[in-house]
Amino acid sequence: MFIPERWADAFVNVLDEGTEAGLEILMALAPIVKTIPGKVSGLLAARRLEAMIRSAGKKTGFEHEWSFEMSCRFVSLVVLHGHLAELDRLIEAVGVCIDRRQGILQGLLEYAVKPEDSFMREFEEALKRKTGAKGIRLEGRLEPELLGGYRLKAAGFLIDASLSGALKRMKRDLGEHS
Repeated sequence: MFIPERWADAFVNVLDEGTEAGLEILMALAPIVKTIPGKVSGLLAARRLEAMIRSAGKKTGFEHEWSFEMSCRFVSLVVLHGHLAELDRLIEAVGVCIDRRQGILQGLLEYAVKPEDSFMREFEEALKRKTGAKGIRLEGRLEPELLGGYRLKAAGFLIDASLSGALKRMKRDLGEHS
């Protein structure tokens, strides 16, 4: 079973200080590597694969850095283990891992109506104060079925301050008392 978070943790642990450059390199290599047909097996195929990845990776401008070397090896391992189809999920997991190590809280804010920029700034500042995060990275998504308010999913918790959520809770509570 492929668990992208474990692979991402390993990648970030190895690169340590070079993780952001490593993530850039992974993102640059991904479209090129995705053109590789089928599963690669055998030592000769593995060497050809790594040479192809290095050649493609030189376009990133990082080819003389240690993070380039480790990123090429990492992508080769991903492909050799048959996880090429999971490369996008893996890159996303690396980004989440880097943010977590830097104290940045990632989350999804769903809203019924797109909030104003001033609300978003205040909301992010309040989240930083409440969570102790150094930074906030929220993805916003319009969800009209919320009817009003918002729903926040971040760091394994859910805050449902939506009208539809309040109505569901009210219905549940009324059902328990009848």
